[in-house]
Amino acid sequence: MNFNVLEYFEEAGISYTQSGKNISQNWIGINCPFCDDTSNHCGVNVESKMFSCWRCGSKGNSIKLIMGLENKSYSQIIPILKQFESHERKSYETKAINGNLQELREFIQRETEALTPYHRGYLQDRNFDPIHLERTYQIRSFKPVSKYKHRIFIPYLLGKETYTFTTRDVSGHSKVKYVHCPIGQSIQAPKELLYNVNNCKDSCMVVEGCFDVFRIGSGSVALSGIQYTTKQLLVLSKFKQVFLLFDPEKKAQEMAIQLGKDLSFCSSSIDVIQIEVDTDPGDMKDEDVKHLKRELLGKWKN
Repeated sequence: MNFNVLEYFEEAGISYTQSGKNISQNWIGINCPFCDDTSNHCGVNVESKMFSCWRCGSKGNSIKLIMGLENKSYSQIIPILKQFESHERKSYETKAINGNLQELREFIQRETEALTPYHRGYLQDRNFDPIHLERTYQIRSFKPVSKYKHRIFIPYLLGKETYTFTTRDVSGHSKVKYVHCPIGQSIQAPKELLYNVNNCKDSCMVVEGCFDVFRIGSGSVALSGIQYTTKQLLVLSKFKQVFLLFDPEKKAQEMAIQLGKDLSFCSSSIDVIQIEVDTDPGDMKDEDVKHLKRELLGKWKN
């Protein structure tokens, strides 16, 4: 979400400081709405829209901040979020959709092909069905002459259109497993979208990456990592029920807890359940996935 925080503060009559003690570059200070602060101890980053009060320790994204300032629920501040969305960003997105969509289509046609035996072998070694992944997620191989050679093409779809893509190395020789589509070539960057959101309805299971989605199937979405953006949070807040299934590493589990907290501020109806597993979701056995979906997703309408 590209919320124009300065325009909102000025329209709402909220005083702020742009310089002075405790104010760093790209930060402004306001009175914290979560404590009895009277000296602008709450810092708001004008780029990321994240805030942090060094007096009471409250922190989070712009949604949580606005809810505190307005003393309203998430549903009540939706008109404010829409009213102060950056016009510059809207103009950019319109231009990008009109100008980049055809270029992206041409790139896919020029640089990719149906899965080769080499790429199919990689997927089979990881206990995936290449034919199913091709049909369901429209993955492809990059051609040998492409700069993404030895990688799998994984599109991010909204409706029937590809808005961006990521790539996965299958050679085992690259230090970087995933390389995303450049922002200038994307309609929207991967971190602005939820991978596989097309295949979710009322509820979703949030995982880290595309291969986790491949394993779980319909009803799951990926953040493209453990970090999440305000835009992704806004989309997640619209689901009636959310399950969090991050990798078992400590940092991933900490981020899952934080995501659950942030989602609790976005919607009063959301039910966030954190699930701890002993292995990465993408490496779970089929019978374990079936059991998990039967236990958690049985009542879903996905």
